[in-house]
Parts: sequence; C-alpha cells; structure tokens
Amino acid sequence: MILFFGHKLNAQNPTFNWAKSFGAAATTCISYSTKSDHNGNVITVGVFTGVVDFDPGPGTFTMSSIASSNDIFILKLDGNGNFVWAKQIGGVSQNDQASELITDAAGNDHLNIDKVTHYPTAKFEGKGSASNMITIGALSWKPDSLIAAPFTNYGKKSIDLFAPGVDIYSTTPENEYKDASGTSMATPVAAGVAAVLKSYYPKLTPEQMKTILIKSSLKTYKGKKVIKPGSKKGEKDRYVKFEELGKNAGLINLYEAIKLADKMNKFKS
Repeated sequence: MILFFGHKLNAQNPTFNWAKSFGAAATTCISYSTKSDHNGNVITVGVFTGVVDFDPGPGTFTMSSIASSNDIFILKLDGNGNFVWAKQIGGVSQNDQASELITDAAGNDHLNIDKVTHYPTAKFEGKGSASNMITIGALSWKPDSLIAAPFTNYGKKSIDLFAPGVDIYSTTPENEYKDASGTSMATPVAAGVAAVLKSYYPKLTPEQMKTILIKSSLKTYKGKKVIKPGSKKGEKDRYVKFEELGKNAGLINLYEAIKLADKMNKFKS
C-alpha cells in the first residue's frame, strides 16, 4: 500500500492535520510534489505504473498506465483529504516523469534567515536540505552599495541567488498594472529563467536546473561592500561584503544560464 500524507501548514507554526492512502500492492505510485491552493484543496503530482485507485476514501477512481512504463498523475483532494478528481498524462512506450524546481521567496523582513527560520524553508529538521528548492533574495535597481533591496531577507547559508525585486511593473486585480516590490517579485524572475531552460532542455532535472542557475549567475558584486538590509545609518556593521548576504553572491542571468545549459548538454552555442 502506498501512503500519501496530506497536511496543511501554517507557515510559522507547522502542524499535522491528516493522512490518506491510495494505490495497491504490485503497483508503483510515487508523489513528487504536493501543494495546497487558496481554498485549502491539496494537489499532488507524481508518477504511477499499473492500475491504481486514486480515491483514498470508500469510493473508487482507477487509472491505468499506458503500456508498462510510468505515467504522470495529478490528484486533487479537498481540505479534509477527500477525493475531488485525478488526471493522467502519458504516451505509448514513454517513461514519463514529473518533477519540480521549487523557487522560494526569501521574505521581506530584512532578517538573517541563517539565524531565524523563515517558512517555507529548504532545511530539513536535523540535517540536510531539499535539493530541488532554490531560495531567492531581492535586488534593487539602485547600483553599488544599494544593490540589495532594503527589505530582503538574507543569509550566507540560506540564499541561493538574488533577482530584481524592486519596482517591478506587475499585474493587479481589475486588469490594472502597478509597480510592486518584494521577494515575491524577485522569485518569478528566477522561475521564468528556469522555465526557459526547461523549454529548451526538457530532460534537465530540478537539481541540474538549480546548479545551472547558481553557477551561471553573475558575480558582479562579489567582494564589494553593500548596505545590509534593515541596517541603519551609523551602525557598525552596516556595510558588508555582498557574499555575506547569500551563498554565491550571484545575480540571476538568463543569457549565461542558457550558455551553461548548452555546455552541459554538449550542444554548440
């Protein structure tokens, strides 16, 4: 029996709510990613082989993989873990795979998240971290010492990359547009770069995409002193080297990411 553990999380106070199971003996059913929507519904994506009953309750909803290879499933449960619907994606003689690169906004509290945990987090309890999660800090459009957005969270061990996140022209309700700022503006930039990589190189794994984004990032401000987010004039440690704010002192760059992906995939640029 394949167990699926469903839970709803309060970002700053994680609590377990329920667990459900689906699947059957002699079948493969693996969940790769689970998210909840604004209505509390839970959506999970993964792969399965054989005939699987995706209804964790007393009802039945079976899907059969094509041939003997993996097919992708998308399953929706309501906030109490009850079956809503399931969908299947797959082709003949194809070993289909579902995967995800999670782009995580670092947060806007100008905190050192090496010291204060900000949820969601790539860090596991105890040791280790999620290899398919990348945490993004925000850049300002102002140069030199002002390059780090004054609100962005930071952390030498926690932030993977920085992306533009100040005065981003954005969509708003009622078909309007306005400038918006936040790490939630910077993170879609990273997600967009990752999406371009995946569209050109569909066989890239989330871990490979993360590596490409980090290694191809521009180190323009490495070694240069910038204003630490949240610091005030006159503070002793107001100016720090940019690499003290993140792991790689990297600024995301689509062009360099494509060049590195080309090289990794042994294509000529």
